Amino acid sequence: MVTYILLAILAVSFVLDYVVFMPRGAKRQLFTLTFQKTHNAYNQALCMKASAIKKGQLWRLVTSLLLHGGIPHIVFNSLAFLAAGRFVEQQLGWWRYLILLVASGIFANLCNMRILNSEFSFGASLATHGVIGMLAAMLLINPQLLGAIAWPWLVYLAGYCLYNVVADKWNLVEHGGGFIAGVLLAFILL
Repeated sequence: MVTYILLAILAVSFVLDYVVFMPRGAKRQLFTLTFQKTHNAYNQALCMKASAIKKGQLWRLVTSLLLHGGIPHIVFNSLAFLAAGRFVEQQLGWWRYLILLVASGIFANLCNMRILNSEFSFGASLATHGVIGMLAAMLLINPQLLGAIAWPWLVYLAGYCLYNVVADKWNLVEHGGGFIAGVLLAFILL
């Protein structure tokens, strides 16, 4: 249930970002694969902004997970939640799954801030990699679970992770941070 609620929240956030708060005349980069944000009041209030977090705006560590840099970005993240999130949520229960999402997103944002000294970040992929890390830990602990996951979804997840790891150094640190958080949280939440 949390997965579907999350997908609805991501969709509403995307509409707010790209339709409601988009400045008049701004170039809408809906189909870009470069994930560059057009700045508006909505995404500026929610994005992971290191200088603002250091001043106490800690909500940005979580709200940045609701922002996306175009249609491909939100589609790939949503598919990852559908591929792994529903299964992991079913195994963990809704409240532990919610802890996984939030904690892995926060950890990945902190990795981005501390390791890369990055000022800006956004995207649900930080949490999706936490879910994938949890799924990997679950499969290592109980390989019989593998039969419960559809092979096309596993192929998608492998490709999704591979792309995100080799794309650039930011993806490696952020997404790697989310994945590591998911694996470590397996020791607590399972």
